Amino acid sequence: HPAEVRVEFNRPAHLLIHRFESDPKEEIFEVDALQVYALLPAMHTTIIPFNPQQRGTFPMVLGGERKAGVMIVE
Repeated sequence: HPAEVRVEFNRPAHLLIHRFESDPKEEIFEVDALQVYALLPAMHTTIIPFNPQQRGTFPMVLGGERKAGVMIVE
């Protein structure tokens, strides 16, 4: 949550992801087109810094297969 994240083009941003699940012990988060990748440990909060270099709407994916929403770079 949320299903839609908006960030500004070429401005440093941070995602703050809270993982409340205990299984699996680690899960990957990715926005492949923006080269945003992070390993999310179970029961942990992860901060992911990035600087979006493309405008558009990009899928956010968990575990390599589950769609987690979209990131919109304006």
